[in-house]
Amino acid sequence: MTEECQRLDEIGSADRLKAMAQAICKENAVEMARRSHVARRLRQANALKMLNAEPLDSEQFRVKRLNRVRMQLERVDAMLEKETDPSRLDRLASAVARLNEQERQLSNRSLPPTLKANAPVRPRRASGSAASTEPTFE
Repeated sequence: MTEECQRLDEIGSADRLKAMAQAICKENAVEMARRSHVARRLRQANALKMLNAEPLDSEQFRVKRLNRVRMQLERVDAMLEKETDPSRLDRLASAVARLNEQERQLSNRSLPPTLKANAPVRPRRASGSAASTEPTFE
């Protein structure tokens, strides 16, 4: 690896882009192409492993998904506590609501019962002959 490539490995990603723009040369291009091919082969190998892996039954999938959702809830809750920007707070609150709904469904809990407001009491009609008489046409 060239000295320029070693220097690029040592600096941060934001500075790396600036340095790469200044230091593009044949040796660097060859090195970056090699890295790209290695990464592509690794992604393809991982994809083949996933295809050949045994499929999860529905219960195993549900438990794994439930654990992932709960971990995401913890992360989003931590982010929510630190955030002060109103628009980000709104987005995080929406994310928490969606994750809570997923967690409720995956843990097989039903929705709480809804309480219906009592209808206003209407006065009853008087029963009897006065209420049931119909107008006569003479």
